[in-house]
Amino acid sequence: MKNILIIFSFLFIGSGMYAQHSDSSRVKRPANSVYMNLLADASLISINYERLFPINTYMFFSASIGVGYNEEFKICIFGPCAPARTYRTIPHRITFNVGKRKNFFEIGMGGTSFKSGDYRDYVLYPIIGYRRQPLVTQKFNFRVYGQFPFFKSDNWESDNPNILFIPLGLSFGLCF
Repeated sequence: MKNILIIFSFLFIGSGMYAQHSDSSRVKRPANSVYMNLLADASLISINYERLFPINTYMFFSASIGVGYNEEFKICIFGPCAPARTYRTIPHRITFNVGKRKNFFEIGMGGTSFKSGDYRDYVLYPIIGYRRQPLVTQKFNFRVYGQFPFFKSDNWESDNPNILFIPLGLSFGLCF
């Protein structure tokens, strides 16, 4: 009986030491990144800055803002078209990420502000996707995600219904 108590004592002490070791060896991933979006966030292309806010080893929030470009979508079959209107876009988002090591599931909300001359508009959309986030600095990150606008301002349809919004996006960037 005494031997069994000694064995259980060592098991409990060892598991407690392991738990303390895993808490103290938290993953310190890079908190900042700069990346390029292709065909997402209501932009054909955009450059963004992102900051990560860790919750624990398996979860973090991310917030980003950027500047991008989009243009009016036109198809002219009969005769010449008027020049397409170009837009400066300001995409921004907040997402929650959960996963292990480098692979994360991402869900959140994003929005994009449009400006072209006197025309201004805004669109809001949910985001769901996959993210590969490195564990060390000076490494590349990757994201693929989907989004579909559910809020468009009143002047979206009346002033310009031809802003190109692609619901699938890719991001490539560098963490630091």
